[in-house]
Amino acid sequence: MSALAFSLLGYSNHPALYSIGITGVSIGCTLLESSCKALIGDRVSDKASRELSLYCRYYAINAGGAVGPLFGVTLGVGEQGLTFLITAAIYFIYGLLLWRLLHYTAWRDTTPKQTKTSSPSFFAAWGQIIRHRLFAMLMFCNMLAAFVYASFDSTLVQYLTRSDVPNVMLLIATLIAINALTIIIAQFPLLHLLQRYSTGVRLMTGLLLMLLAQLLFAFSPVTQFYILAAATIILSLGELVVFPTFSVEVDQITPNALRGSYFGAANLSLLGGALAPLYGGLMLDFSNHRVLFLSLAGLCLLTMILQNVTNMMKREQVK
Repeated sequence: MSALAFSLLGYSNHPALYSIGITGVSIGCTLLESSCKALIGDRVSDKASRELSLYCRYYAINAGGAVGPLFGVTLGVGEQGLTFLITAAIYFIYGLLLWRLLHYTAWRDTTPKQTKTSSPSFFAAWGQIIRHRLFAMLMFCNMLAAFVYASFDSTLVQYLTRSDVPNVMLLIATLIAINALTIIIAQFPLLHLLQRYSTGVRLMTGLLLMLLAQLLFAFSPVTQFYILAAATIILSLGELVVFPTFSVEVDQITPNALRGSYFGAANLSLLGGALAPLYGGLMLDFSNHRVLFLSLAGLCLLTMILQNVTNMMKREQVK
């Protein structure tokens, strides 16, 4: 689906076609995200290895996210359609490789001792997900965290653009590069430092870092590049802890037969990232940047409180 959607974007010359293409890209990415997480959970039996695989997956996505936009901007200046077609070709090749790998592993894992487990129906699966209070709380916390983090990609850009900063595009590009480099360089060293702690403690640590970043954004002048850069680094450190750890948490509380359904439902947390630009624009229109980022810091604090409740619920469930 993603390959077809990017191909459509490559040949589009009408807003309606662009809308269809973007919708297809979004649906394809969502299906791919949940399916890959579920496959990792199904194929990697060891808990520690499965956790590391989820972190590696997040690292690979961020590495591609750092290189992809740079490649797209460089090539897309003169050949916008070609950029989309190259992306479609990459998705198509990836799909073929993934199909071949799954076909091979399915053949290799087939043994006479295997017993086929019956999967629940669609409505039964969603009924169980809705009744799972721990998962609902975890997903809500993830949604709030996504809402806060999305302010970096959208609201901060709006704020800097409206502030009449000299060379604003260079400033924005530099902050985005700092964000990507921090994630690529720091993910595994930070993971090594936090591996002795539970996933609940890691989430609280990451959320605290995101809160501190919002406070720095709130009180730093737009002319102070080094403060903005420090806030970006702190936010990036929080991001690389929070979001892959949420995936690990979902994997830990998910029944084996419903792993795909749970990861699919967890994608509802993306709604937070979708609403963030609207909220940020309204706050900048009717208030100022300080109120905006302080409200996001307050939202981080609320998320930490809810996450603490989630941690207590998980401990009680284990008992």
